[in-house]
Amino acid sequence: VDQRTREATRAQASLRNALIVGVLVQFVVILLLIFNVIRKRCATAALAQRERQLKTLIDAMPDIIRFKDGSGRWQQANRFALRLFGLEGVDYRNRTDAELVARQGPNHEALLEDGRPDARVWASAGAIRTEERLPTPDGGTRIFDTIKVPLFNPDGSRNGLVEIGRDITERKHQESEIERLAYFDSLTGLPNRRMLLDRLHHAIALARRNEQIGALMFVDLDHFKTLNDARGHDMGDRLLKAASARLIHCLRDSDTVARFGGDEFVLLLPALSSEAEAAVDQARSVAEKIRQTLTNRFELEGEDISVSASIGVTLFPGAEDERLSDLLKQADTAMYQAKEAGRNHVCFFEPEMQARAEARFALEADLRNAIDARQLRLYLQPQVDCEGTVRSAEALLRWHHPVHGLIPPGAFIPIAEETGLIADLGQWVLRQACGLLARAELADPG
Repeated sequence: VDQRTREATRAQASLRNALIVGVLVQFVVILLLIFNVIRKRCATAALAQRERQLKTLIDAMPDIIRFKDGSGRWQQANRFALRLFGLEGVDYRNRTDAELVARQGPNHEALLEDGRPDARVWASAGAIRTEERLPTPDGGTRIFDTIKVPLFNPDGSRNGLVEIGRDITERKHQESEIERLAYFDSLTGLPNRRMLLDRLHHAIALARRNEQIGALMFVDLDHFKTLNDARGHDMGDRLLKAASARLIHCLRDSDTVARFGGDEFVLLLPALSSEAEAAVDQARSVAEKIRQTLTNRFELEGEDISVSASIGVTLFPGAEDERLSDLLKQADTAMYQAKEAGRNHVCFFEPEMQARAEARFALEADLRNAIDARQLRLYLQPQVDCEGTVRSAEALLRWHHPVHGLIPPGAFIPIAEETGLIADLGQWVLRQACGLLARAELADPG
C-alpha cells in the first residue's frame, strides 16, 4: 500500500508538473500571439500612416502622378492628375482611359491625349520621355514633361505602368522669351541681326543648290533723326512699328524683314528667279513698292507723319568665297548711293560703288589725322575794290594729302559734315585765321 501510495504520489507530482509546464507553454504561446498581433497592428498602423503621408505628399505635388496595372486600368492617381483630367469625384479605380472618358467632364481630350503613348511605352519595354500639350479644364493649354515607366513581373508579363508629368509651361514660356530676345527686336518684334544672318546663310546655300537668285535690300528712313529730335523718341518708336508693319505687308511669307538697328531695315528675298534679268526686275518692283508704301502718310496719334526711304539692293549668290558681311556691305553701299542721289531712291549695287565707298572710307580715316599731322593749309585770297585796293581777304582751306596731293574742300568738306569732323575743322580754321590777323596787325600797326 505504501509503495502504491508513493507511486501514486509521484504520478500525481509528475502530472502536476506536466500540467504546470503545459500551462506555462500555453501562456508563453498566448503572450507570443498577443505580441505578434500587437506588432502586426503597429506595423499596419505604421504602414497606413506612411501611406497617408505618401498620399498627402503626392497629392500636394503639382505634377501628374498615376499608376496603372498591366491591363491599363487606373489604380492610383494624385489630386493634381484627377483635377487635370476632370476625374474629381469619379470612381476611377480599375477602369481604363476609354471607360473613364464616358464618366468624366468635358476635358476628355486631355485624358485621351495623355494615354496615346502608352502602347509605345509597353512596346519599348523601357522608360519613354515625351513633351505633351494638354488642355486644361479652364480652356487653356499646359505643357508637361512626361516620363512613363513600364513594370514587368519576373515571368515577363505586364505588372503596371507608372507615369510622372512635370508642368513645364512657365519654363517653356521663359525659353521662348529668351529666344525672342536673342533673335527678335524688342521694339518691332522683327528678326534682329543675328537671325537675319542665320537666314541669309541658309538662303545663299539654298540659292546655290537650286541655281536661284535672291536679293538683299537695305532700307533706311530718310531724315528719321530729325523726326526723332522734333517729336521725341516715343513718336520715333511708333513710326518704326508702323513702318515694320508696312514692310511685312509688302513681302511674301518666305521673305524676311529684319531690323538692323536704328531706322535701318534689311529685307531678304530668297529665290526670286533663275535668270539674272528677271531677278533684277522682281527686286526692283518690290523695292519700288516698298518705297511708295513708306512714302504714304503715317497717322500716328492723330498726327500725319511723312517720311521717305532710301533703298539699296544687291543680288546673291555671288562668288564662292563671298562672305555674308560682303553682301551686307554691298547693300549698305547701294543704300548710301541712293541717299547721295537725293534720297527716296532705289539703287542697285555695282562694283564701282564699292570702290568709291572704300576710297571715301580711306579718305575719312586720313581726314581724322589731318589736323594732328599738320596737313591742312589756310590760304588768304585778297578781296580788292574797283581801284585795286585790298579791302579784305577770303580764308581758303586746303588739304595737302601725303599721297593724293592737294585736295580741294569740295572733296573733303562733305565728309567732314557727315562724320562730325566739321566742328574740329572750323575751330582749326578760326585759330589759324586769328593767328594770321594777329601777325598782320603786328606787321602793320596802322
